[in-house]
Amino acid sequence: FVNAIKKIHFPEKLNDKNQGLSRLIYEEFLFFQIAIQYKKYKEKFIFKNFSYDQKANEIINNFINNLPFQLTNAQKKVIEEIKNDMFSKFKMNRLIQGDVGSGKTIVAAVAIFYAILSNYQVAVMAPTDILAHQHYSTFKKLFANFNFNISLLVHKINKKEKNLIYENLRNGQINLIIGTHALFQKNVYFKNIKLVVIDEQHRFGVQQREELIKKGFDVDVLMLTATPIPRTLTLTIYGDTDVSIIDELPPHKKMIKTFVRKEKDRINIFNFIKEKIKNENEQVFIICPLISKSNKSNFKDVENYFKEISSNYFKEFNCAFLHSKIKNKDEIIEQFRKNEINILVSTTVIEVGIDIPSANIIIIEDANKFGLSQLHQLRGRVGRGNKESYCILIINDNISKLAETRIKTLEKYNDGFKISEIDLFLRGTGELTGIKQSGLSEFQFGNLLKNKKELLYAFYDAKKIIETDSFKSKMLIKKSIKKFGNKIDKIFV
Repeated sequence: FVNAIKKIHFPEKLNDKNQGLSRLIYEEFLFFQIAIQYKKYKEKFIFKNFSYDQKANEIINNFINNLPFQLTNAQKKVIEEIKNDMFSKFKMNRLIQGDVGSGKTIVAAVAIFYAILSNYQVAVMAPTDILAHQHYSTFKKLFANFNFNISLLVHKINKKEKNLIYENLRNGQINLIIGTHALFQKNVYFKNIKLVVIDEQHRFGVQQREELIKKGFDVDVLMLTATPIPRTLTLTIYGDTDVSIIDELPPHKKMIKTFVRKEKDRINIFNFIKEKIKNENEQVFIICPLISKSNKSNFKDVENYFKEISSNYFKEFNCAFLHSKIKNKDEIIEQFRKNEINILVSTTVIEVGIDIPSANIIIIEDANKFGLSQLHQLRGRVGRGNKESYCILIINDNISKLAETRIKTLEKYNDGFKISEIDLFLRGTGELTGIKQSGLSEFQFGNLLKNKKELLYAFYDAKKIIETDSFKSKMLIKKSIKKFGNKIDKIFV
């Protein structure tokens, strides 16, 4: 440390200053990594008092071989990692990270299948009713040839139906329950739950996830996220979790054509939409940042936008609108799914969980209002069928050149990991161990995106230190816990 400071302030050679700074960055990252990996080390070796049925392998292999599509190599690799966890004597705590459309659901389905065939119950928790309904529909189709009892639990279900679900969960008749926050309410009891799957895990607080996990005794946990995080950053944020990355898209998936346009292009865009609906029976999402008109900004709002287009530009088509305050969201989504609605004007409520193969165009108004990663997620609502798909990002005429360049990143890249790296570089990584998700990093010297080399060295060296039983290792762990320990428990907030 002293030598590094000396090199920075009194360099004798040309590269001394850079070497000294690199040493300080590495040390800062090292203490952080030791603290976070020590937490993982302590929790990793928790024995579970149950096991899965090895006989399930043959049935599951047949299930995979009979899917209407081929699994990618990345999916196969992640399935093996999950299987190793499940058949291990230690509890599973794994995060599956994958880009939009990479096929995380089918990977989770294999884990669910193992648990049910071993006579255990499974819970899948999603952050919204829309996503919960989507999963319910997907798993019903996937397991249609098996006699599994699959139920849906969301707050809107009537009391009589809820009570029946509660009873069937208690007596073990329900094999797979899919729901929202309703799953960890006090009335929910399981007979023998052994697997919890949490989708879009970053949308739940630590306590909320723990409430569901505590419903069982000895529970394997599988978390999913469609928000790509740069690989080196993943090592830091999820240092206390086993991480699997699905970094390969299915071969049939077509690239979504993305265009950045301005107000002057609006008539051409609307004419393009009309032509696609009339000639190719296409469906269209239009995203607005606001629900209703605001006096504080000129951003487009769903309610007024819908009135405008349905009475002027698109009178001949069926239009509808959607936002978080609408009670019959599921009905509207179902109508859109059945192609009874041509154009759906919505807020970002459709950002995750919507899978409608016939919707191949998405228009995002005031695109400069959103982060790049969120725009990439919204773009992922299209391109789910086998037809050409389009994403049109409309930006304000008066935005800065820098803001315009930022948005045009999406014209250039379709890789969510690359986009998230650029997005985080522009916005800042935030206080990773706290609740603040953007802004300045808590590190004094290092930058998690710029200093990847130092971060990787620190990650692997911390691993060695944790696994080494020596006086020096114990002292480093003690110092790291003192420096970062009180923050580590907040890492998922």
